[in-house]
Amino acid sequence: MLKGSLEFSLTEDSCYLKLIGAITWEVSADLDTFLACVLNEVVLKKVYFDLSATSYMDSTSLGVLAHFKRLGSQYTVAFIILNPTDEILKNLHDVGLTRIFEIERGTKGHPFSGNAVPSSKVYTPKEIGVLVKKTHLALVTIDEKNRELFNEIVKNIDDEDKAKQ
Repeated sequence: MLKGSLEFSLTEDSCYLKLIGAITWEVSADLDTFLACVLNEVVLKKVYFDLSATSYMDSTSLGVLAHFKRLGSQYTVAFIILNPTDEILKNLHDVGLTRIFEIERGTKGHPFSGNAVPSSKVYTPKEIGVLVKKTHLALVTIDEKNRELFNEIVKNIDDEDKAKQ
């Protein structure tokens, strides 16, 4: 599976992110870093996740969406999903994201996302573990089904951290 990519466009009060191809933990790390930077440096009203070109999302990438949705009130930003494919919409539904996100269809008024989100760095195993734990904790908070699915991942990361101490 080829690594996916991210493109973005900023307007006066919105950020448009296009997730292209297979969005796995590698791309999720860049998405997480980019969103944290943008939200801390720019006053935004809306962040759009354009999933029209997304072929696959793993649980970490789904968790990034859930994590930032949870932080939305802290930043007073609305997070909106645009044009998910049927397969991706099913994945979003399976983990409960369709209940917490506004989902829009169509492109009216949405600029093309043409700037590549930089792959800013090589992530250490510790940073990857922190990302995976944070994103899966966000998924666990959505509902009981997710707690059953993802608690083991969070527990394994905690156990690994304890073993290293």
